[in-house]
Amino acid sequence: MATRHDRREQIKKDRRKRQQRHVAGKRVTPGWVAPLVLAVVAIGGILLLRQVGAFEPPPPAITAAPLTSEKVGTKVADQPGTHVGDGQRVQYAQLPPTSGSHWNLPHAGWGVKDTSQDDERTVHNLEHGGIVINYKGLTPDDLANLKTLVRRLTAGEFKKVLLRPYDRMENGIVLTAWNWTHRIERYDEAVITKFVQGHYGQRGESPEPNAS
Repeated sequence: MATRHDRREQIKKDRRKRQQRHVAGKRVTPGWVAPLVLAVVAIGGILLLRQVGAFEPPPPAITAAPLTSEKVGTKVADQPGTHVGDGQRVQYAQLPPTSGSHWNLPHAGWGVKDTSQDDERTVHNLEHGGIVINYKGLTPDDLANLKTLVRRLTAGEFKKVLLRPYDRMENGIVLTAWNWTHRIERYDEAVITKFVQGHYGQRGESPEPNAS
């Protein structure tokens, strides 16, 4: 017959067995797993950044070409105009416009714009001797190349270049300067660069070529 001492010892043994079974049922993660996961994530991040060009040097800026009498584009008759009230719509002789009345607000700024910009503001850009590049329905590759080109232009001597989507035209690209326009069906770096170089600032016909 088991004594009280024997029963206590048996209870202790049973308790230890239950604890051992509980520990054995848990999965213990080895200490090397966490560093390995972090290393895999870091390598994946580096490869992704390399794929999008994060480690590549920025493309070279574009400088002004030698001044020539040859200009790319079609000359458009000047549309007289002045500053009008902010929000007042203007009827332009052609779209995208190349001259005419515009809002007294500051212009639309420079560089790459991913949203539409009002004509009454971008004409102000043209008045300051800038170039406005309008696009619609481009392929992803053409649009990516166009954005890269504009960044190269604005990184150099051509700070006053604006790129915007524009839905009031046929698919393609329309380059505009004050009283000048030129349409191309798809991205052409040589043509776009030559248009900008020929009509930018004092090389163009804008009323205020030295304004910022």
